[in-house]
Amino acid sequence: MLHKLYERGLTGREITVVQLVAEGLSAKEIAGRLDIAPRTVERHIENSRLKLGARNRSHMINLAIQTGALAKVPGAPFGVPIMPDLVKLQ
Repeated sequence: MLHKLYERGLTGREITVVQLVAEGLSAKEIAGRLDIAPRTVERHIENSRLKLGARNRSHMINLAIQTGALAKVPGAPFGVPIMPDLVKLQ
């Protein structure tokens, strides 16, 4: 579950950003939701990718699904966050 991402050193914010990337949001859209700069979002994505040992964003999402941090939903293109309360909703 999420503790596996924490074990890999991801912060709560990085996990939230990974979940939003999995939903298909752009860095600009994520920045708007979280009230941070798009460049900060890009930095969170890159840090998360490196901590997970992923080659790219797609691989990062795949690894997050494998750890159980994202639930694979039939018919969904990526994954669905299992803890959407981490995300500040607009």
